[in-house]
Amino acid sequence: MTKDDIYGLTKAETRLLEVLVNPESVGKSVKYICEQAKISRNTYYKVMKKEKFKHIVKDSVLESMRGNVASILNATYINALSPKGHQDRKLLLSMLGIYSEKQDVNAINNTVTVIHDDILSIEDVMKVMTTEQLKVLAGYDEDDDI
Repeated sequence: MTKDDIYGLTKAETRLLEVLVNPESVGKSVKYICEQAKISRNTYYKVMKKEKFKHIVKDSVLESMRGNVASILNATYINALSPKGHQDRKLLLSMLGIYSEKQDVNAINNTVTVIHDDILSIEDVMKVMTTEQLKVLAGYDEDDDI
């Protein structure tokens, strides 16, 4: 059974869908996408106006991402450990529930207390992060002792 059978798409719509769900197409121009899908710009805009097609693209991208979550998280993790990985560090810490934008934090008696009454001990942070990760987050060099 092909995508044409499942979604009732034309061959041009199927080719466009395949290009749109390809991670290499993210951020590419309409011209590039049309060339890859072997469709005209007119066809692209006509198809992209269809609500059903937009839902199919969204569902297909989400399904593809679900199938690659481990790879995505691994790439995010690796980038977070690099000197320029600030946004990835924020993302990972937010996912772990130990970072939140614009909160006042006080460190008292080895406990981090967030104004919104969320309490996270230093021990909790240490459980989910390795020493190397903590060094990077704290701005230490890899050889520094903490």
